[in-house]
Amino acid sequence: MKEKIVFKQKQFHVSLCQKKMRKLRLIILMVLLAGSYSRADEATEDSAPIEKEKLPKVLELSLEQAISMALEENLQLRIQEFNPQLDEFRYQDALAGYIPQLRGSINWRDDSSPGGINPATNESFPSNITKTITNDQSVEGILPTGTSYTVGFNTARREGAFIPLTNRNTGNLQFFLSQPLLRNLWIDTNRRFIRVSRMNLEMSYSQFELNLMQIVRDVEYAYYDLIASHENVKVQQKALELGETTLSENRAKIRVGVMAPLDETEAESVVASSKASLIQANQTLKRSENALKRLISDDFAEIYKTKIIPTEKLETKEFDFDVYASWSRGLVERPEIVQSRINIDSQDIEIKFAKNQMFPQLDLVASYSLNGLDQEYGGVWGDFRQRNDPSTLVGLRYSIPLNNRGPKNRYKLAKAQHQIFILQLKDLEQRIQAEIADAVDSATSAKEQVIARSEARNFAEKALGVEQVKLEKGRSTDFVVLRLQRDLTQAQADEISAMVTYRRALTLLAFCEATILERNNVFINSRQREPSWLKSGRKNRYRSPQ
Repeated sequence: MKEKIVFKQKQFHVSLCQKKMRKLRLIILMVLLAGSYSRADEATEDSAPIEKEKLPKVLELSLEQAISMALEENLQLRIQEFNPQLDEFRYQDALAGYIPQLRGSINWRDDSSPGGINPATNESFPSNITKTITNDQSVEGILPTGTSYTVGFNTARREGAFIPLTNRNTGNLQFFLSQPLLRNLWIDTNRRFIRVSRMNLEMSYSQFELNLMQIVRDVEYAYYDLIASHENVKVQQKALELGETTLSENRAKIRVGVMAPLDETEAESVVASSKASLIQANQTLKRSENALKRLISDDFAEIYKTKIIPTEKLETKEFDFDVYASWSRGLVERPEIVQSRINIDSQDIEIKFAKNQMFPQLDLVASYSLNGLDQEYGGVWGDFRQRNDPSTLVGLRYSIPLNNRGPKNRYKLAKAQHQIFILQLKDLEQRIQAEIADAVDSATSAKEQVIARSEARNFAEKALGVEQVKLEKGRSTDFVVLRLQRDLTQAQADEISAMVTYRRALTLLAFCEATILERNNVFINSRQREPSWLKSGRKNRYRSPQ
């Protein structure tokens, strides 16, 4: 199920999925319930998906299919998909701070000294060559508790005329720990970096969800505009047909002498105006098609050859609008709200770190070492095993600044920024409430507009029909009929515009209350994160639910 964030009206600081985040959760899983794409002349319910390289000249497309294509092919969305991946790499890089480091060196050294005479004893001594082989190895690291550790050993083998036989092989095996007691105890630079990186990863997923919502919203807008453009072309074609019919009838009346030639001018003007309106409607249709094509394809040149026919109709859907219910959803589910709370949680980390840095540094240090000395190299390791010569150390290491002004000011700065984030969250809540209220009002008004425009179109049709009957009986004039024809065309166009406005208003409301993905069968599920190497090996970018 989708992760829910509990929000209380008077509590602005909300920790975002703390237990879930500790388990590295929130991976995006999108379920695309997309149908197949069908040809206009071979449309079947079970038709196979159309390959991008073999797009038909005419493509019948539902809204669900358009959204599915956009989620798979939209270039902007594919670019945004990299952001969570980049932040995951940064997070994994932060975790790498706890990986132990193996350090070491092996050296071969030759030292030569010339012979001579000792002035004190007046005795001569020969020249000497000393050969030394040293081996120094250690494993160093830091634990999530802030404890630093070192486990290492070093051995040395020396050969030379003046080195005693018993001192030719020496060694030391050491264990060292350092544990902060004040500064860097409950948080240090590494832990701060890890927690902030984890917050940034959650922020990136939330931003990706917002990008998904925006793409789906834009596809819906473009799809409804395309439907309206097709319907408007039909209206203008019908208006042209009516005008041409009237003009033809008038010319017939002129030929039989029942109408003066000057009366033909009004009908010709109407036909010319209808042709211009039809040309403009076709141009708008092409632009609407191009807008949708740009959203649903990553190869505009290829899909440009295809004519898209929307299969859905502009129907008035019934919805019960409840601004308070929409507020309840929007103030919890909106990605911007989630991101604002993540900012507050991230700043909590900064406050915690800044407060800890005000303490003096006091570290508990402890070490335990074993020493070895033997004429044989293996004897040194025998001394280690027998623990013949142990050395222990326990102590305190401290560092106290003479002036703590810098850490105190950084702490105050972090707290002030925290208050800013809280106020920004409150401001964002009010802005979202206003957006939702405006969206509800717009949808309600648009619904009423559809009803009114539908009635106006119905009355215009009846008025034209009555006037045409009166014209046939000689009780009206062509001027009145042509005017009513123009009124009907305008009423039909206004009805289409009102229906598109209503559908766009519903889309905007779903976007504002963050239900637009669920409404279009696009889900983001939370589950245990899989290893990066496994995800990178998938062939499909999205997976279906189990």
